[in-house]
Amino acid sequence: MKSKKINWSILICLTIFFIISILSIYATNMFLKSELQNLYLKQLVFYIVGFLILFFITFKGFKIIKKYHLVIYLGINALLLSLLFLGININGSKCWFMLGPISFQPSEFMKISLIITLSRVLMNYKKIKNKGFKTELILLLKMFLITLIPSILTFLEPDTGVVIIYFLILFIFILNSHLNKKWYLFLGLFIIISISSIYILYLFKNDIIIKLLGENIFYRIDRILNWSKESGFQLENSLIAIGASGLLGFGYLKNPVYFPEPHTDFIFTTFTANFGFIG
Repeated sequence: MKSKKINWSILICLTIFFIISILSIYATNMFLKSELQNLYLKQLVFYIVGFLILFFITFKGFKIIKKYHLVIYLGINALLLSLLFLGININGSKCWFMLGPISFQPSEFMKISLIITLSRVLMNYKKIKNKGFKTELILLLKMFLITLIPSILTFLEPDTGVVIIYFLILFIFILNSHLNKKWYLFLGLFIIISISSIYILYLFKNDIIIKLLGENIFYRIDRILNWSKESGFQLENSLIAIGASGLLGFGYLKNPVYFPEPHTDFIFTTFTANFGFIG
């Protein structure tokens, strides 16, 4: 957004997402415990707060973000660190703070802070006139370190999915850095070798993985492999719900297929079951 002008296309998209999310979360009430059936109200509150922040940043907040982006980044890292000691344990993960009836996940704010911080680093790099191997190397090391710190803290919670998103953000910024093609070849080989090495160790040297990453790494890898094999109760039932919903869905609040976590990770299935392929 420009500092003095609202981007209506973004605002319209956000409004559509607002409607979709409230309807979808409300539709999960039939499968949720009574204490979770007010989630749609919490979502409404977050949207109101979010829109207020959006308008503040649009008209007043750009200078503040540019000036204090590093403070914001360090502050969220401090929250990620404190989660390991003070966070509430939900399904074996310490990813949330609880403030009365409201919980929030610092790693979600880190996604935004990471984008802003990497943008500033890239902006400073593009101001350099005579670029070469040294400046490109420094840029990559800075961006990697900025991404690595919250990745380690988030991995320890543990929340592997968010860590993957952090590195996807980093990868997009590297693609937009217009570096020498040799760097992209090197990074591609590094990614392939790293993933292959972890997979080989997973298959043949479990003891080494346990020493390096802890026992629960197997659960995380199994989740990825089960997804690729289309196995697991949650995934199988969600595929049934999507496949059986047809063009128009089962009808709003009439989804007959149960699957775990319908209000979070599998909210897409919830929406599809209610509104079908056309929805």
